[in-house]
Amino acid sequence: MQFLHKREYLNRGDIVLVNCSHRCNIRLMSDMDFQSFQNGRSHHYYGGHYDRLPASISVPEDGWWNVTLD
Repeated sequence: MQFLHKREYLNRGDIVLVNCSHRCNIRLMSDMDFQSFQNGRSHHYYGGHYDRLPASISVPEDGWWNVTLD
């Protein structure tokens, strides 16, 4: 599976803004969920498939977050 990945410390209420030239899947995940995602296991994420961009996803709580784009 190929995807772009960025890990960053974000605060609750921050907005992750993603712009892309085409439709894509965008996931905002905790470290544990990102590990499950990488291993092909069930995981929880915020975001989804976006046809209209830019996409904005609100961060639910303070902490380290992983954003993937595929």
